[in-house]
This record gives sequence, structure tokens and C-alpha cells, in this order.
Amino acid sequence: MQKYSASAVIHQPPEVVFAFLSDMTNNPKWEPGILEMHKVSPGPISVGTQFSEVRKFMGRRMKTLYEVTAYDPPHQFAVRSAAGPMQLEASYTCATAPEGTKVTDSVAFELRGIMSVLRPLFGKMVQSQMQSTLSRLRQVLDQPAD
Repeated sequence: MQKYSASAVIHQPPEVVFAFLSDMTNNPKWEPGILEMHKVSPGPISVGTQFSEVRKFMGRRMKTLYEVTAYDPPHQFAVRSAAGPMQLEASYTCATAPEGTKVTDSVAFELRGIMSVLRPLFGKMVQSQMQSTLSRLRQVLDQPAD
């Protein structure tokens, strides 16, 4: 599996950042390319909760099912792909920082099937997109409330 990570400081307390990140239905607000995200498990978010994502990637619609593998408010949230075109594990760690919360996004993935031909290109895209995506997250969460 290829592994990448990126960090950013968000000017909100860890509880606010964690609550936003762990509710994956918020992902379309800050992750480019996500067309839909739905919680498909009943009850509150916890280990085992599943989310269904539809994403546009390289002109194609891709559907992925994610399962929560770690849920430790307000410190860590992690998921893995349960079904989809790539094997993916992602985690977000929220740590108290003088300016608010330091968020670290860590991703490990393995492309499957026809997607595997994109492996060399995909890794470079992931690293640059992770930092850009965290910047968007910071913009969304640092906006004054209406």
C-alpha cells in the first residue's frame, strides 16, 4: 500500500473539528469531486458505521462504501473502504494546538483492477490534493457562523 499524510492547523477546538470530520456527510462541503455521501448505518456514528460515497474521478463516477474503523472523540477517526475500486484506509487525528487544532490526514491505498495502471500518477496527485483538501477544510471551519 502507498502511504501519504498531510497536516493543517484549524482555528477551532478539537471537539468542533472532530465532530465535523467524523460526520462524513459533511465531506462534499470540503472534498472536491464528492458528489454524494450518505450514512447507511442506523444510529450514532461509531466503529462499524458505514457511509456510501459517489465521487467523480477522471470523468467517471465511482461508488465506494466506507466503514468506520476507529472512533475516539475528539482525537481520532478512521475508515477503510469496504467496497469500491481501491483498497483505502484513512485516518484523521485531531490534536490541541495553540491556534486551535492540528489535523493530520493519513491515507494508505492500493488501486485495484484497471485502476492499478494509474498507480504512478495517482500517488503524486494524492499528496498534492491532500494539502489542498485540508486548506479547504480550514476555510470551511474557520468561516464565521451565519
